[in-house]
Amino acid sequence: MDGSESSRIARPARGPAVPRRKLAVTLAVWAALVAGALGAAAALDTPPAAPLVSVAPKGLPPLFLYLDRDLPTEVTALGTAAAQVERLQELATAGDAPARWVELGAVAQRVGELSPAKLAFDRALALAPTRLDAQIGLIMNDGATGPEGLARATTALAALTPRFPKSQLLAFNRGIIAVYRADQPAIETAFSRAVALDPRSPLGILARRFGGTAPTR
Repeated sequence: MDGSESSRIARPARGPAVPRRKLAVTLAVWAALVAGALGAAAALDTPPAAPLVSVAPKGLPPLFLYLDRDLPTEVTALGTAAAQVERLQELATAGDAPARWVELGAVAQRVGELSPAKLAFDRALALAPTRLDAQIGLIMNDGATGPEGLARATTALAALTPRFPKSQLLAFNRGIIAVYRADQPAIETAFSRAVALDPRSPLGILARRFGGTAPTR
């Protein structure tokens, strides 16, 4: 799995290469501005939190939230991940719509920038406290920090399942966490659940590719 299957987040169209450092700087500047606007720093003498670091098992890309929808066309048409991030930043800050903040968080995760991703998901939840995709996004953010985060993410997603038993988004991302933990029984269970919920949706089709099976009749 290389992440390229996710709602056109992971495979932008060809375009000029952008150094990873430049993208990181762009996200860091934006994160600082948003943190200030949201009052994230409680006091001037409070030391800033250490940046969250994305840690993935060998051979896997940074862990990120798989969405159940495409990004806006004006974003997917852009040629680089940096351009997509910048456009999503513009859309999120201009309209302040929770969906745009969630999408920005997912794209930031995809390039391994967890601190900006957390800010984006936090903003989405500030606007819409019950929004499930933002809740899952924060859980995936924790999972991306390494083995202990993956264990916490497994528990957190399982706790959400009784409240949202028909959420394909939740079932699918439980499968992704299981992939990163190399938990084969959980992989099969989660992706099969995603298939059962809607085999024809983009996530349902993708779940089959990741090992999900259709329910027997």
